[in-house]
Amino acid sequence: MNLSLKLNSRALLLPFRLQHQLKLHTKLFNMSSCPKVFTFDLDGCVWEPEMYELWGGGGAPFKTTNDGETLVDKGGNIVHLLGDTRLIMKELKQNPLYKDAQINVASRCDEPSWARECIKKFKIEDGLYLSDVFQNMEIYKGNKTTHLKAIAKHCNVDLKEIIFFDNEVQHCYDVSKIGVTAVHTPNGLTKKLFDEGLSKYPLTSGEIPNNVTIHTSKAPKSVLKQQTNYFSLFNMSACPKVFAFDLDGCVWEPEMYELWGEVVELRDTRLIMKELKQNPLYKDAQINVASRCNEPSWAREIIKKFKIEDGLYLSDVFHNMEIYDGNKTKHLKAIAKHCDVDLEEIIFFDNELQHCYDVSNIGVTAVHTPNGLTKKLFDEGLSKYPLTSGEIVTMVERSGRNDRLSHIFG
Repeated sequence: MNLSLKLNSRALLLPFRLQHQLKLHTKLFNMSSCPKVFTFDLDGCVWEPEMYELWGGGGAPFKTTNDGETLVDKGGNIVHLLGDTRLIMKELKQNPLYKDAQINVASRCDEPSWARECIKKFKIEDGLYLSDVFQNMEIYKGNKTTHLKAIAKHCNVDLKEIIFFDNEVQHCYDVSKIGVTAVHTPNGLTKKLFDEGLSKYPLTSGEIPNNVTIHTSKAPKSVLKQQTNYFSLFNMSACPKVFAFDLDGCVWEPEMYELWGEVVELRDTRLIMKELKQNPLYKDAQINVASRCNEPSWAREIIKKFKIEDGLYLSDVFHNMEIYDGNKTKHLKAIAKHCDVDLEEIIFFDNELQHCYDVSNIGVTAVHTPNGLTKKLFDEGLSKYPLTSGEIVTMVERSGRNDRLSHIFG
């Protein structure tokens, strides 16, 4: 599918001409207090596609389209603002309510220079650009807590005086634990979520205004030992020939780039890996890894050392590991070639919704695991396999894409 056409079909923004006609909203919500600092993620929150998705012929320089609504990179790919970004940025810049607020960026964007160019060229309205709104930009790899601490220092405020918007729930969870009010924006920045975040500000440490709950604790070993095979609990129309798993945030946490403490498997990882290895139902299945992990050597070492049970390690389960940067379609195509199967014969599990959406468009059955690999999601994915191209199994509904996300549950 042509990338520009795909992105247009996913666009969530209002027509630019209508945005000009809308008046500023000053009392659409009740605030107990106004944050001193507003901070925004970029990729998947303020705009799409993510900058890494432009690799392979696209990227800088970017040109503004005639109507000022979108940018086009050198490869002809369209970059557009998500949701109500223009309205919100205009409000933050022009409403006297926010005259003392500082507006920041906290991004792990793979191409910082491209992001800065887009910020300079994205028009909010005549004479007003994103670069006129953002006062400080922290754009680099690492845990978002690093970005937010740097912003707090730069702005001379406490972390509790910051509100942060990000499309990745794990980032929200991380920064919420250091006192930042974090708002999860899975479909991009919208007025509804912006207002909701402000109405809840300030939040208690560890809380997120979102209907997705993070569960990171592993089951006690006593429970793991008592657990019996459970794969007769669902109905499969067919068994996938290939299983592929993301690592960071899906199989384990923390992500390799943030290694600040103990590495633990997420949710039901041990149970599922044991089942895939020992159940005769999967004796011919090939188990793979498709990961964009920042530290491949660390990931491989952990795979060797992670015990499933006595005498069985993750390395005994995974047949092939594709661990490198890039769009996940590249990983899945490499796996299909290595395993000598069609893409439609693969089922893939990933905690990032965009990765699932990407690989679903090439025929892979993709299962979104926002809180890590769970029995419920594993069973649901197998019961739905194979899916039609463009469909995914997810518990997060993306506005304007209900036709694509036809298997929503949770």
